[in-house]
Amino acid sequence: MGKKKNNSNLNFIANYLFANPYSSSTIVRRALCKHVGAIYTRGHYTEYFRIDTNSKWHCSTLPKGDSTWKAGYGSVLWRRVYINSKPKWILTVKGMEYVSQYQKEG
Repeated sequence: MGKKKNNSNLNFIANYLFANPYSSSTIVRRALCKHVGAIYTRGHYTEYFRIDTNSKWHCSTLPKGDSTWKAGYGSVLWRRVYINSKPKWILTVKGMEYVSQYQKEG
């Protein structure tokens, strides 16, 4: 698997979901806020859990699309599953590339 940037929010979320599969996005986002020293507020870091997005700031990480809308992290690096009618998140194979122990050195 490819070498990815260390200590990014994507790496944190991937490592968190690897250690805590089937976590809710709220739990993951609260942990991310604590990790970066931010105060959690409702909606903070929700962009990381969108199924599709029209955001331009993370274009290099996500697959290129022909339309304004393209797949978001919530369908590329991790995906939503429902357990007892509650949304939970698990890593995809692509998301495993961001887990520290599976990154190539050098």
